[in-house]
Amino acid sequence: WAGVGMTAALAVLWLLQPGFFANPLAAAGEAHVVKYLSHIEELLPLTDISGGANGTLAGVITKPIIWLGIAVLAIPWLLRLVLVSSGPERRIWGFFALGGVLFTPLGLAQLRWVLYPELFLLVPYAALAGSVLAWLSARLPELALSVVRPLLITGFCVWFYLPAAIFNSNPSDAAAITNAVQCPVRTLAPVLNDPAGLGAAPKRVLAFVDFGPELLYRTRHSVFAIPNHRPQPGFAAGYNIMTARDFAWAEAELRRVGADLVLICPSSAEVWFYDDGAGGRTLYQALSAGDVPGFLTPVPLPGALAEQFRLFAIR
Repeated sequence: WAGVGMTAALAVLWLLQPGFFANPLAAAGEAHVVKYLSHIEELLPLTDISGGANGTLAGVITKPIIWLGIAVLAIPWLLRLVLVSSGPERRIWGFFALGGVLFTPLGLAQLRWVLYPELFLLVPYAALAGSVLAWLSARLPELALSVVRPLLITGFCVWFYLPAAIFNSNPSDAAAITNAVQCPVRTLAPVLNDPAGLGAAPKRVLAFVDFGPELLYRTRHSVFAIPNHRPQPGFAAGYNIMTARDFAWAEAELRRVGADLVLICPSSAEVWFYDDGAGGRTLYQALSAGDVPGFLTPVPLPGALAEQFRLFAIR
C-alpha cells in the first residue's frame, strides 16, 4: 500500500509539475554543455578517460580506485554474507546489497553519486576487516598481533590511495592557477571602483565566466555569468557575442543585453574558451589583436594592468 500511495503521489506531481522530473541540466545550451559542463569532474563518468593524469592509463585507473576501491573487497564479502547468513541478519545484509546494486552504477555514471555506494559498502567492508582481524587473533601471539593489527587497519583505510600516490595522478588545476596569476582581478578592482571613473555608477561587464565571482565580490558591477552548473542566459549571450564573426550583430547583441564594458585577458583560459573551431575571425580574436571595432572604445589601464587586461566601453 505504501508503494501504491507513492506511485499515486508521483502521478499527481507529474500532472501538476512535470518539470520536477526533468534533468536539472536539461535546459543548458550547447555552448554551456561543450565549454563548461563537460569539464566538471563530478558530472563526468568515474571511468572518464579525460579525468586521468594527462590521459595516461595509470591516471584513468587510479580515479575509480580512489573513489570506489573498497568495492573490490566489499562486494564479494557482502555477497558471501548474504549467502551464509539467515533470518534478520540476511535481510540486513540484503539491504546493503540492494543499495550497492542500485547506487554503484550511478556512481560509475557520474562521480557525484559515488558517496552513496560508498556508504552502503562501508559496513560490509568494515565487517570484512573485523573478520580478518578475528581470524588473525586466533592464530597469532599477542605480541605479533599488537604489531599486525594497527598495520592491517591502516592498510584497510589507505590502500586505495597508493596508486594515485605512486603515479602522481592528481595534478593541480593549471588553468585556474594561470587565470589567477596572469589575470589578477584584485589589482583591476580599484580601476573599476574609481568613483571618478568607472565606479561612478554600476555597470554590466561582459567578461570570461571564471572572472565573474571575483568581479561581483570586489566591484559594484554585474556580470553575465559565473562558474555555475545551472543554465544561465548570460552564459550563452556572452559566448555568442565573443565568438561572433558578424561584428554588426555583436554590436546589436551588446546593446540588447545592456552591456557597458567588455573585459578580456588574453593570457587566461578564455583563449580556449572562445575558440569554437569554426574558422574565421571572431570578435574576441579581433579584440585580442588590437583591432577594435568602431562600437567599442578602449579604456586605458595603468601600469602592468595594460599588459594583462584589455577593457573596452560600448560607445
